Amino acid sequence: MSKNKKRKMIREGKEESIIERLEEYILPVYPEWRERRVPASEEKIAEWKERCGNLLPESYLQYLKYMGEGDGEFLSRALLAETELSEMMKWYEGEEINLQRIEFAILDIGCGEGWYIVTKENGKQVIETETGKIHSGEDEYIEDAESFENLLCQTAYFLYESKYYKYRKYILIYEKKEELVKRLEKEGKNIFEEIERESKRYGFEKAWYSDRNRYIGIKENMSFYIDKRDEIKLSASIRGENIEEVEEMSKRFQKFFEK
Repeated sequence: MSKNKKRKMIREGKEESIIERLEEYILPVYPEWRERRVPASEEKIAEWKERCGNLLPESYLQYLKYMGEGDGEFLSRALLAETELSEMMKWYEGEEINLQRIEFAILDIGCGEGWYIVTKENGKQVIETETGKIHSGEDEYIEDAESFENLLCQTAYFLYESKYYKYRKYILIYEKKEELVKRLEKEGKNIFEEIERESKRYGFEKAWYSDRNRYIGIKENMSFYIDKRDEIKLSASIRGENIEEVEEMSKRFQKFFEK
């Protein structure tokens, strides 16, 4: 664990307080983050909000308010993408914005693939990214997170949990994702529900920002995640303060997946 740093959980709360809640988790291990952020101007935020049909989620508006012109290597680092509001406004200058699929990040490399705030027919918003299959003749997208708030919290976890706990062990899952999911479905089981049931036996609690794409389990001095966005396989790893405990827990999870 980072010396003298006790990890705080990312609290659940109103979207208006998302940056404050992220700071509680990030600043103890990355105190420069606040200084390295560059907010977008109120005028630009208001203009972009109006251009986007007032459909931008509050968590994204807060992101723009605190770091819209430079996020201190946060989303931009995790996504390897351009996230500055001024650049997004230049990109869409004179262009019509698809209000059902509003882009908020453009890859630094590649052919314009990006990340989108997508409004579904039922009004619910999710985060999607292009798959990169740009030569298929059609745009293809996959869901990355169930909300922008979830994306921010999951990004914080993946970037900074390692600053608290240096020991990491990958959990090897030999069965292909499709085969594993189908096998569990035949047994009337949901993979994340089964993971939650199993992990509670060892004192883990489901992080509130887990969703149908990623499951994050947390307890004092240890955490793990399961990611099922990949079309072929599941990926998983566990982190902790004590190497022996991490090794032992990874073996237990290994056995669970081999049942």
